[in-house]
Amino acid sequence: MEGNIKLVPVVYMGGTCGDLVSAMLDLTDASFDLVFRKMKMPIERQRLKKPFTFSNDQEKDQYLADMTKLYTSVPSHDLDYHVQHAQWFIGIRVRDPDIALWAADRFRYAHRPEVWQTVKQGCHIDTIEQYAQLLMDYGNLISQYTTNLLDLEDIVSGNLVPCLEHIVGRKLDKNAVNCYRNWQDIQNGTFST
Repeated sequence: MEGNIKLVPVVYMGGTCGDLVSAMLDLTDASFDLVFRKMKMPIERQRLKKPFTFSNDQEKDQYLADMTKLYTSVPSHDLDYHVQHAQWFIGIRVRDPDIALWAADRFRYAHRPEVWQTVKQGCHIDTIEQYAQLLMDYGNLISQYTTNLLDLEDIVSGNLVPCLEHIVGRKLDKNAVNCYRNWQDIQNGTFST
């Protein structure tokens, strides 16, 4: 990771564990939603997941400047913005159709039905299988713009820690590793409070 990077955007499509990766880089204000088996973060930290909430790129620039004062990582669905401004970011891709289907189903389960309907309309899809294909297509797209890639297959199979450490060029702290272990336990139904 470049030494002058103060804020790391994690760029991904919904369902591919970007909030988890962002939380592992900075656990500030992050927690688990045990019902939906996902990470929770304040809405303000997640604004780049809804890039339409910004009027222009200058607002996004200001947002990132403000977030740099609070966090070292934010989740994002705004690949175009990060690419157009030549920003350093981590991308998440998925290549295995079965894992893509898992992620698509995970996304649908973790959101209100209205959100799934909005995604279907916005992406011009009707099925989970079509969303899974979009996830794989997005992985091909994002691979054109960064080598800082995490494969969802590695996240799901338990290999996220060394992969993420390789990208950021440092060891993750104990809390980040424990966050990942807890996430794995939640996914496997073995998490206990």
